[in-house]
Amino acid sequence: MNMERSLRKLLNEFCPDRRFANVNEAVAPYRLRNSVAEGLMALVVVASSPDSPDHDLIVKFPSSKPTDGLDELDARIRSLKHEASVLYDCRDIPNVVDLIDDRTHEELPFMVIRHLGANLKQDIERRQRLSFAECAEMLRDVGGALEQMHKRDMHHYDVKPENIVCGPNGWTLIDPSLPDIRTEQFQHEAIEQEQGEERDIYALGVSCRLAMLGYGGTMLNSSFFNSLENENDEFARLFRRMLMDGRCKAPDARTVRKVAERLLDAIAD
Repeated sequence: MNMERSLRKLLNEFCPDRRFANVNEAVAPYRLRNSVAEGLMALVVVASSPDSPDHDLIVKFPSSKPTDGLDELDARIRSLKHEASVLYDCRDIPNVVDLIDDRTHEELPFMVIRHLGANLKQDIERRQRLSFAECAEMLRDVGGALEQMHKRDMHHYDVKPENIVCGPNGWTLIDPSLPDIRTEQFQHEAIEQEQGEERDIYALGVSCRLAMLGYGGTMLNSSFFNSLENENDEFARLFRRMLMDGRCKAPDARTVRKVAERLLDAIAD
């Protein structure tokens, strides 16, 4: 992927009357280094800043890929502005990524978040699967973040392994989406039939199952997991059903968090 070419296209699209000496001038004080990905909605670039010398940053722009017209371009800008707005409102939630800078209303719209490293999908692909304790920690952290979001009548709408990253505060949510933006969320049509809280919880359950079993994996033969089958504790039964069925049947994010906390206590004992 040629980052310079993609960014030049964006500058020509959004700033046709401006002549920047280089791309970094348009996003000062950030220094763009290399592109990570460019999808239908966004171009993601790793960057640094004099204000954060010890941390890598992520700068997100609207995608420079060809569009079918102004409606699609507007959708990309609307999606970026929505993401920045949600992250700003979640700035006091530990397990939602930090918004560093919001310039989505400027001539060249972009936003800046902290770069946390590999996501859950990359972790699964590298290690094949996560341990029970790690899955319970992920449920606790992400379930707690969703619990706080849902209390504020906000929803993520794109919970999936690519959008769950292990950061300094534990497993952390990134990339909230809009309900009308079609995402490649596991290619599970059933998830797209859900709305609001139910969609977030369903998707978290699928993410946990993928973390436990791996992509294309089979059910683990584990004495701890098998012991849940006869466990009378409601939280243990819920966890087992979630993994077996590929969805989380918990009524809300608070219950997911409590499931995870109880399981971590059981593992520690």
